[in-house]
Amino acid sequence: SEKDLAGLRKRMVTLKDEDDMVAVALKDFKAKCYTTEQVRNISFVFVRDEGRYKLLDAAYPYVYDPDNFTALESLLSDPYFVHRFRALIKFPVSKLP
Repeated sequence: SEKDLAGLRKRMVTLKDEDDMVAVALKDFKAKCYTTEQVRNISFVFVRDEGRYKLLDAAYPYVYDPDNFTALESLLSDPYFVHRFRALIKFPVSKLP
């Protein structure tokens, strides 16, 4: 629910370490069902691509709608993390720009 999502974001922003933030999110992913759009919403607590990628990597096995997950590539700007994201979702990496 949106209340669960807001609670998770609130817990995450109180932490300084991105790995701790991902660990909190992963615990929730294992307990509750999240959509790709909700993962997008959560990703905005991270300021760097590395943190966003770690979140996406943690969330992917647990999202309700994995077919929509490819849309989250737009959250990443660093080619290194884009490449890793494509490998994560089994996107053809040969099509990298």
